[in-house]
Amino acid sequence: MSLGSITSWKQAYEEYGISGLCLNHKGRKSYLSVQQREEVLSWLQTKECWELGELEYKLAFEYDVTYESKRSYYDLFDAAGISWKKTTKLNPKAEPEAVAVKKNRLRHCWQAAQKK
Repeated sequence: MSLGSITSWKQAYEEYGISGLCLNHKGRKSYLSVQQREEVLSWLQTKECWELGELEYKLAFEYDVTYESKRSYYDLFDAAGISWKKTTKLNPKAEPEAVAVKKNRLRHCWQAAQKK
């Protein structure tokens, strides 16, 4: 601890009492409302097969939400009780043609997200 931190805490305590020592950080507002998040989680739980791209597409076009990090999408899978583990860097059974078709299908989604 630095002397400056201790001095700041002491001044906050003297001015505001115990409440002056509480953290004022409230966190970041969620992109999805509580109701929207519940809708997405319910939708994920009804599916038999999950695709990250499909989740990205649904959030972008139904809720106008695009996350910068894939971690946020993985957190939704986790909250829905779905295990999401990436075991290898590359899919050994990937078909380049199928990948190209999927990229083309989702390209407009990514372009719309980048414009925002």
